[in-house]
Amino acid sequence: MESFKKGKNIESLAEVLKRKLYWTFQSEPLMNIISRKPRKSDQVMRFSCTTVSGERMEFALDYRGRLTIENKDEPYSRALTERKANSVFLPAKEVLTSHPIIVSSREDEGQFGFDDTYYDLAKVLLRPSTKGKSFTNMAKARGLINEIFDAKAVYDTDNKKWFIQKGKEQFDVNEASEGVKKLSILDILLGNKYIGPGSIIFVDEPESALHPSAISQFMDAIFQMSKDGIQFIMATHSYFVVKKLANIARRHEIDIPVFSHQTEEEDDTSVPRWIIENMRYGLPDNPIMRESVAMYKEDLQRLF
Repeated sequence: MESFKKGKNIESLAEVLKRKLYWTFQSEPLMNIISRKPRKSDQVMRFSCTTVSGERMEFALDYRGRLTIENKDEPYSRALTERKANSVFLPAKEVLTSHPIIVSSREDEGQFGFDDTYYDLAKVLLRPSTKGKSFTNMAKARGLINEIFDAKAVYDTDNKKWFIQKGKEQFDVNEASEGVKKLSILDILLGNKYIGPGSIIFVDEPESALHPSAISQFMDAIFQMSKDGIQFIMATHSYFVVKKLANIARRHEIDIPVFSHQTEEEDDTSVPRWIIENMRYGLPDNPIMRESVAMYKEDLQRLF
């Protein structure tokens, strides 16, 4: 959404969102999934998004995969201003290995394949590093990230290839572990200053391809960045992630909210609910923690 009102861009907010929805959810393949019956001309899926101020943007997806804006009048677009800080989504799988394919499939071929969350990330990785003083906690965070594997990713502009640098040695990116490449991506974004105060970073499965001690160090780095104004929104199934964040919240007396999706029984009916808890006051009561407790009790029964 950072492209809204940026530079000479004249797209409305709904038009920006329509473009992002189209390339993220890839409407033509989406219609193949949701349309189980023979396609009909009146078969339409409608959905809407609501702004913080309560304004609705309404969209429709027809049986041919065409995405349209339903409400043309957008007074809220004129009132909103350009967002200065950048935001980014970090997927569970690293993108350095597939980087050339991700960029080429969109820019050269204009084809579906990698959605916009991957494409947006791939584009900004090629921004040159910016010299100058870094924010204190950003520099600390980069140090913590580099300490985990003592390696970082570098781009060879002549050969248009990524390498992993460890000390004075360089290795082909395909020879590096998934975890090294994953954390190198965050280091690159800090180095080229694409992310900074005011940014929002969405992280899917931060524990993926990392051993427990690396997960703990990664959470420490995230905490350092948060002190300079970067907001993190993470989806996880890891006990180690939850436990480490709970330790950070209690040690530094800060709020870290947790949203847990759970199912409750009401009148013999399963009702899905979102439960909100604050790890400043303890570990959340959710399926991840319950399973860890169940395994601990299993051990106790075996021992005693």
